[in-house]
Amino acid sequence: MVASLRAAPEQIDRIDAVIDAAIHSGPADEDVAEFADLLGRSGDLLPPNPGATDIASTGGPGSLTTLLSPLQCRAAGMEVRKVTVPGRPAGSIDVLGCVPGYSADLAPDEALLALSRSGYVQLMAGKHWAPLDSRIFTRRQELNAQAVAPLVIGSILAKKVCAGLSSFALDVRVAPYGNFGKSVSEAAENVGRLTSVASLLGIEARCCLSDGAALAQPYVGRGEALLALDALTANADVKDQWLTEHARECQSLAHLATGIDLDPAPQRVRAALLEHLTAQGATAEAWTAAVARVRSHPTFEIRALDDGLAEFDIGVLRTIIVNIQRRRSSPSAAFSDPVGVVLNCRPGQSVRRREPLAAVRIAPGVDGVDRILEDFRSAIGIERPGGS
Repeated sequence: MVASLRAAPEQIDRIDAVIDAAIHSGPADEDVAEFADLLGRSGDLLPPNPGATDIASTGGPGSLTTLLSPLQCRAAGMEVRKVTVPGRPAGSIDVLGCVPGYSADLAPDEALLALSRSGYVQLMAGKHWAPLDSRIFTRRQELNAQAVAPLVIGSILAKKVCAGLSSFALDVRVAPYGNFGKSVSEAAENVGRLTSVASLLGIEARCCLSDGAALAQPYVGRGEALLALDALTANADVKDQWLTEHARECQSLAHLATGIDLDPAPQRVRAALLEHLTAQGATAEAWTAAVARVRSHPTFEIRALDDGLAEFDIGVLRTIIVNIQRRRSSPSAAFSDPVGVVLNCRPGQSVRRREPLAAVRIAPGVDGVDRILEDFRSAIGIERPGGS
């Protein structure tokens, strides 16, 4: 597995051979550790810092853990280092990438400068950082091989090697479409293996299982994550109880990552956010403009057709948003933000006929609005009590 990569990592057939070996050969932990180390060291490296941390996830929509939790860590005084790839539909790097001027494609000297200025750096895997991991990740997407445990473990740990971390926290999102376990037992087994492989690299992986099949909070989409983060860091009096509960979940993950009790005030988290944005090319004014842009987009209400219980298909919502993002993406707009949705109630909540269930945002210039709304309606509806 590793030998094929080392021989000629730039050749696509070599990468395919590695993926095939991971699927069919059952590599040992030592092989996966060597694989992760090779990927992590395939480009530039940040100097090690035992006091730094990160919060990563195994992917999935509707959670802010990789966006808010690192800021909570930074607000508590911890250094944060993140080497990552874009999420789907709204990972931390592509959400902040919607802010004008923000760049995570930093050269080594720029990365160190950003880290010295704000104590938090976020870097795009690719040109400078773990380039081989980025190439393999893209190929895994093309081959529908994202849920191959040795490859997932290798990719996660490669980025920690590259970032110079000796510990981090991982939000393992368990879901039918999850990359790291479709059931709790499968995810727990993979967590055990990840921690074992990490220890071979001198890294402590602190893992937490979460329900990726359930929406963690009501804001789904890149622009919606901006709105949620803006609300949570603007003041302590957030009206949305569901969102504030998720912020506490993020805080628990930040505690897992740091090992210290922390309860940073929203103003301190906001300061950490703005310092991070400024260190990576954006400004406070650019943040305000990005939030205002999202709020200016047209929204369309989806209402209950009858009395019943609110029902949302998170997998379908994810697919709709990701597909439209992909169609609107371009070299000049890598992090497109054409659509998103904010839910007005929780799954299983009792609703009355004509009550708003969700607000779908569609950016100006996006074609096929009626079809998009029909797609969203297929994922948003009600379940009548008793199944009738």
